[in-house]
Amino acid sequence: MHKSLKQFLMILFLAVMSFSALLTCEHDSDTKYDIRNSESKTMFEGLGFFVQIDKDIDVIVNTPVEDFDIYTFKFQNKIILMAYAGNFPEYPMLSHAEEKKVKSIINDLQVECIEYRNTKSKHSKECLIHIGKGSSFPQLLHYWYSDLFQDEKERAEEIIRSTNTKKVKKIQAPIN
Repeated sequence: MHKSLKQFLMILFLAVMSFSALLTCEHDSDTKYDIRNSESKTMFEGLGFFVQIDKDIDVIVNTPVEDFDIYTFKFQNKIILMAYAGNFPEYPMLSHAEEKKVKSIINDLQVECIEYRNTKSKHSKECLIHIGKGSSFPQLLHYWYSDLFQDEKERAEEIIRSTNTKKVKKIQAPIN
């Protein structure tokens, strides 16, 4: 399959999945991880990465084709974060006016984030994290959230900051 066709199909899929996730529809083929019965935090393992999440966060994993996964992180049945793990993310993909572009390191991983200007004290952001080394799969993890209030933003940011390619036991403190 040509790279451009593959990218088009991925973009189309992401648009459909984002829309369906916004409607909070879950398909029978989705895998839902309900971790409410664990202690305050737990480790979630995705395709090539680990994150620490609060016990009241639900994660829905969609694997539309073999070469990427889409993750939906929900708090109280509201989407607070989406993620793509694969090699051809659509980054950047949000259509807000760009506010600030920042490059950093999280747990020895290269990160580029774009924060967007929103109205009514809402926050939007997307981050691209390089999780692969050499020819490993997947190479990239793309997070995004849109139109979140401050408390929802903090939960999403905590998940993003915990991203690691190694399973860790220590729960890292929030960075202010």
